[in-house]
Amino acid sequence: RTWDCPIDEATWCAAGDPNTQSCPNNVSPYQEPEAPMRTGAVVGFSILGIVAAAAIGYVVWANEMKRKKAKYRRLFVERIAKEVELNRRGSVGPSEDELITAFKSVDTSDDGFIEKDELRAFLSNGKIEVDDKDFDALFASMDLKGRGRVNFL
Repeated sequence: RTWDCPIDEATWCAAGDPNTQSCPNNVSPYQEPEAPMRTGAVVGFSILGIVAAAAIGYVVWANEMKRKKAKYRRLFVERIAKEVELNRRGSVGPSEDELITAFKSVDTSDDGFIEKDELRAFLSNGKIEVDDKDFDALFASMDLKGRGRVNFL
């Protein structure tokens, strides 16, 4: 069933409500009522939710980077340990000479530093597959000074 309104909005607004008790202050029934919630609260909660999601995402990302950094340090040490052959009888750990020999096996340019390309070549010889992003994280964990190279000490 359709409702036929006997009067249009323009006529209603010009003449006012003939029955002032049913419509106080001559407010048109065509007007939308006040919203029960302020838009500022909705916007505030939306922004708060976005900030909270971003903070949670950052914490998850930072923890993942820390975990990857530790993983690649461990992989590098394991690879060095294989070169040095730590499984000697009665030995607590590698001697300084063995560590220097292992370092020199990675330092192919013999300049006393391990550059990124030397480390990448060393890892690929051991058949360790590392993508560029993870390799950069590994090298950054070793290159504490950010010089692009790592020395023995």
